[in-house]
Amino acid sequence: MAMTSAAWLTRASGPWAEPQSVAYLVNGDRRSVNDKAYCYEPGSHRLARVADVLYRSNPEGAIWKREAPDGRATTYCWNPVGQLGALIDSGGQATGFVYNHRRQRVAEIWPINGLRAEYRTDATSRLTSEELPGSLQQEFPRAIREYVWLGDQPMAIIRSKRAADGTTPATWASPSSKPTNSAT
Repeated sequence: MAMTSAAWLTRASGPWAEPQSVAYLVNGDRRSVNDKAYCYEPGSHRLARVADVLYRSNPEGAIWKREAPDGRATTYCWNPVGQLGALIDSGGQATGFVYNHRRQRVAEIWPINGLRAEYRTDATSRLTSEELPGSLQQEFPRAIREYVWLGDQPMAIIRSKRAADGTTPATWASPSSKPTNSAT
């Protein structure tokens, strides 16, 4: 990972994605990522285009529509306090977002199939766990990711699944490097 003296990310790589190279305009707006150019509406910081994908903003400056070259579009709906309240993808699938009193996202809801993902944070707004549906068709087994923090640094992710009966079998590597299953 590399950053500028202003703490702007310029290069990143890792197992999660292809290496990223980021360039910025003098005003701090992103200019490109891996040679995909970013274009802004004249006289503003509102994103208008990334490569051949178009973006449309509402009068407050929030993106409300993303249009791909093939005509597929995603629509973004904002709540009264400026948070993403829902999005509707090109296939018509809606996703709703629920926030707590701290304005932290605590759930995503898919009304068509009644599934729900839940997020938990600590008092300092760090994500401590995610509980996700088994798939877009069924609730169980739910994937659980718990995040272990040491101060402000994320140190580990513990992955497990919750069955319909509430049991959570955990899997980890024993000293012999053979997987061991145990109910916790």
